Amino acid sequence: LMKELREALDKLGSENSRSYLLTTAVGCGPPQIAAVDYMTAAQHLDYIFAMTYDFYGAWSNVLGHHTALHPSENNSTNEGYNTSSAITKLLSAGVPANKLVLGVAMYGRGWKGVQSNDPSPFAGMGQGAIAGSWEPGIIDYKHIVEKYAGPSGQGIGGFSYSYDTKAEAPFLYNASTGELITYDDKRSTKAKRDYAAGLGLAGLFSWEIDADNGDILAAMNGE
Repeated sequence: LMKELREALDKLGSENSRSYLLTTAVGCGPPQIAAVDYMTAAQHLDYIFAMTYDFYGAWSNVLGHHTALHPSENNSTNEGYNTSSAITKLLSAGVPANKLVLGVAMYGRGWKGVQSNDPSPFAGMGQGAIAGSWEPGIIDYKHIVEKYAGPSGQGIGGFSYSYDTKAEAPFLYNASTGELITYDDKRSTKAKRDYAAGLGLAGLFSWEIDADNGDILAAMNGE
């Protein structure tokens, strides 16, 4: 399919003196990566956008950082469900670094009813989706700041902010209600930017721009 699309775009480009990019956005769970012949497909693609988010969410009561850069000590239930593991697998599968774009999430995912005797709430289990911005379990970053993190970023309304330094992933937790939110913030976005630059990746992209208040975009651009 990629070969035929590339040939068709090249033919069209020769007819109207233009060039066309052929790109794709791909799922980054281990089964999704293993299902594609990237060595062949990458030859015909200009960029591959790695959707390094949605690793965990309220479709399951299993807890984890939905867009962590690295594996976390808090959660090891699903091995390989983090950004660096996915990027390593894609590079090993034959995607050139200069064609690979790393994803940043401008939204969070969350659960309700999370109770844990462990210091980390991720040791517990979820009991369904937290109220969302436009869908249960999904909260725009701008709403996370407004309603849960607050102006200081340290949490309001019973929520407290924590940062998993191993995973490079922030989260907000309300111990009294059991509500847990996992997301990207300025700090984790900068960690992703540095990681992408260190590997010589093509850059960063995000989903999605209207969920941001400007914080994430600025961090992506090194501000």
